[in-house]
Amino acid sequence: AAAGLAPYTEEDVDNIRMAVLDLYTVRSRLARENKAMQERMRLDRPKKVAAEEEALYDANDHFRDKFAKIEVFWHEGRTEEVIFPVPDIAASLPVTTKQEFLNSVDLDTQEVRVKELLDASEDMIDEMTVLHELGKFAAYRVIRDNYFSFKGFAYALAVLLVLAVILAYDDSNATLGGARNTRSSSVIYALAIMVAISYGILAVFWLTSVVPIQTRRYDRSVAEIRNASRVVQYYDPSVWTSYFGGMVLYAAACLVHYANFGSNDPNYASVFVVVFGLWGAERLRKFSLVPHSDLERLLAVGFDVLTNPNVFQHVAYTLLAVPISLVRVWFSAFILLDAIGLSEYSRNVVRAVTRPYRALLAVLWLFVVVGVIFGCVAFFVFHNDAFIVRDEEIEVDDGGTISVADEVPCGSALACIIWTYYGGVRPGDISEILADPTVDDDSAQLNYSRIVFDLLFFVVLGVLLFDMVTGIIVDTFSALREETDERLATLNNEGFISGLRREQFDELSLDFEKFKEVDQNPFNYVHFITYLRSKDPTDYSGVEQFVANCLDNGDNSWVPSRTCVAFEAAGAAKDEASVEEIVTDVAERVRSMAELVDARLRNLEGKLDSVDEQIQDIRG
Repeated sequence: AAAGLAPYTEEDVDNIRMAVLDLYTVRSRLARENKAMQERMRLDRPKKVAAEEEALYDANDHFRDKFAKIEVFWHEGRTEEVIFPVPDIAASLPVTTKQEFLNSVDLDTQEVRVKELLDASEDMIDEMTVLHELGKFAAYRVIRDNYFSFKGFAYALAVLLVLAVILAYDDSNATLGGARNTRSSSVIYALAIMVAISYGILAVFWLTSVVPIQTRRYDRSVAEIRNASRVVQYYDPSVWTSYFGGMVLYAAACLVHYANFGSNDPNYASVFVVVFGLWGAERLRKFSLVPHSDLERLLAVGFDVLTNPNVFQHVAYTLLAVPISLVRVWFSAFILLDAIGLSEYSRNVVRAVTRPYRALLAVLWLFVVVGVIFGCVAFFVFHNDAFIVRDEEIEVDDGGTISVADEVPCGSALACIIWTYYGGVRPGDISEILADPTVDDDSAQLNYSRIVFDLLFFVVLGVLLFDMVTGIIVDTFSALREETDERLATLNNEGFISGLRREQFDELSLDFEKFKEVDQNPFNYVHFITYLRSKDPTDYSGVEQFVANCLDNGDNSWVPSRTCVAFEAAGAAKDEASVEEIVTDVAERVRSMAELVDARLRNLEGKLDSVDEQIQDIRG
C-alpha cells in the first residue's frame, strides 16, 4: 500500500517494507508459543470465523502471499527461521515447471534432491525473469491465462479439417483440386487456414517465451565454462568421431549396392542429405562449447530453440496445416497427434514406448538379424521357388471357379529377405509365404528340414521376439506406475528439504503439512535465492551473507538435513523438562537422605543419653 503513496520516496517505501517484514517475522516467531496465533496462521482457513477475527485471517492471507519462509542451518549448528519478501517475479514460475521438476528429480536421498534443486534454481530464475517481463504485455497474458482453451480450440479445428478431408475425396488424388466439389475445397482451404493461424499463434507464443530463456541459459553456461578454468576449451572434436564413422559405413553400403546393381540411385543423395544433415546439425551444436562469434552463438541458441519440444511441435503443426496440407491434404491427419500433448494418459503411453528405447532397439536389431538368417536359409537352401503367393480360387460368371497360378515374389536374395519380413514376420509364421513342405510335387513325402525350419521361425520370431517387445512395454508400464506411486508417497510423507518423515511429526504432535508447505517448501528456497540475487550485497543480514557465501562456493551445508526449527524447539523443551525432572528427583533423594540421617542422629542421641544415665548410676 505504501508503494502507491506519492509523498513517500523509494527509500521510504523500502524502509516501510522492511519494517513490515520485521513485524511479520516477530509475529511468526511469537506464534510458536501462542496457540491462537498458530490457529490464525494455519494453511487452511476455518469454515466458521468470528466476525472480529475475519480481518486477522485476511491479513494473514495477504502477508503469506507477500512473504515466504525458509529454514537455514548455520549459527552454532542450529536451524534458524528466515522470513523474506517474495520477489515480484516469483509469481511467474509456471506450475508446469514445478511439476516437471518434482516428476523428474531424484528422490532417493535428501542430499541428491537438494543438490538438484539448487542446480535447477538458476534455470528457474531465468524462466521467472523472462516470463515476468513478457507478462507485462496484454496479448501474452491473454494466451498464457487461456492457453489450454486455445490449445483445445486449435485441436478441434484440426479434427474438423481431417473430417472434411475424409468426406471430400472419392479417389486418391491428394491435391486440393481432387475434392468432391468446389464447396468441399473451400471448406478444406478455410479450415486449413484457421488451423494454421491457431497453431501459428501458439508457436509464436512458445517462440517468444523460449528464445530469451534459452539465450540466458546459453550465456550463463558459457560464462560458467569460462570461469571454471583458465584454459577455455572452445571446441570438442571428439563429437565428430561417430559422425564420420557413420559416413564411412554409408559410403561403403552405397559402394556395395553400386557394385551389384551398377545404377547411380538418386536416393543415395536424398538419404545422405536428410540423415547426415540433421545429424550434422546436432553434432555441430555439441562441437561448439564456447562461441567465437555472434554467429556461433546465434546458431547454438537457434538449435536449442528449434529442438524445444513445445516449439518444434507447434511449428510442425502449423506447417502441416498450410501449405503442406494444401499440396498433399492427407498430411493434415498428422496434426491429430497433438492429442498426446493434451492428455497425461497419452503421454504415459508414449513414455512406455520411448523410455525403454535401448531395449526395444536391441530387440529390433534381433528382428533384423534373425530375419536375414531365415531369409538367407530359405533362399539358398530351399531356393527361391520356395517363396510363393498362395493359390486363390476366383469365381467366374458361369458359376465356376478358376485357380490363379502361383507367383514367385522374389528373384534375388535381397528380394526374398524383404519378402520374409513382409510376409513372414508380420503374421509370425513363414509357412504362409512358402510352398508346402513336400520333397516334390508328385510325392507326399514330407521335407523334415522344412518343417524344422518353419517351426523355428514361428518359435523365434512369432513367439519369443514378439513376446519380448510386449514384455518390455508391459514391464515399463508397471515400472512407471510403481515409480509414480513411490514418488507421490515420498512427496506426501517426507519433507523435500530435510528428509524428515510424517511419522516423526506425529510422534511430537507437530503439523507436518505446515512444515512441508510453509517452513521448508522447496520452491521457497528458489525464491530466496532470487531474493538474494536482487538484493544489494551490502544490505545482507548475517544469515543472508552466510547463504550467499555458501552458494558462491557450491556448499549446500546451509540447507537443513534431518532437522528443523520445530524439532529443535521440541527437543529443547524436552531437554528442559528432563533437567527439571532430574533436579526434582535429586532434591527428593537429598530430602529423603536428610530425613534418614536426622532419624539416625536422634536414635544415636537417645542411645547416648541412655549410656550417660547408666554411667551416672554406676558412679552414684
